[in-house]
Amino acid sequence: MEKKLILQTGSFLEFLPMLQQFREEYTPSTLPYHLVVPSLPGFTFSSGPPLDRDFGTADIARVLDQLMGDLGFESGYIAQGGDIGSRIARHLGVDHESCKDDHLNASEKRGIDRMLNFMAMGSAYATEHGTRPSTIGHVLSTSPLALLAW
Repeated sequence: MEKKLILQTGSFLEFLPMLQQFREEYTPSTLPYHLVVPSLPGFTFSSGPPLDRDFGTADIARVLDQLMGDLGFESGYIAQGGDIGSRIARHLGVDHESCKDDHLNASEKRGIDRMLNFMAMGSAYATEHGTRPSTIGHVLSTSPLALLAW
């Protein structure tokens, strides 16, 4: 029984050399995997996300889980993720029952540790800009020294 895999990263182009190798080594009847390498919503061949609401990695995971179900893989598949795909793979693994496992690249696991540290110790700047941009805008426009200090 072949494994069903969904492979995600910032761009499907990163998987083209691997897919070519699979084409050279296997015929469709001997291929040990069903490989799905989608363009993420808003990238390359996929239509963009909705513009009237937030659409994050959890939403992308929901769409990709639906894709896997539509392809007949609702009984189970494995998600692999690198780059932005690592966040999507984590959502698939945690939130979607048909995703039986997820695999993150080792560098992504180190990135998760860095992200958790940043969220705990260094995200106030980004939070201020994301939640109160006009406050910072007023402060920075009052003085070149304030701009320099910021």
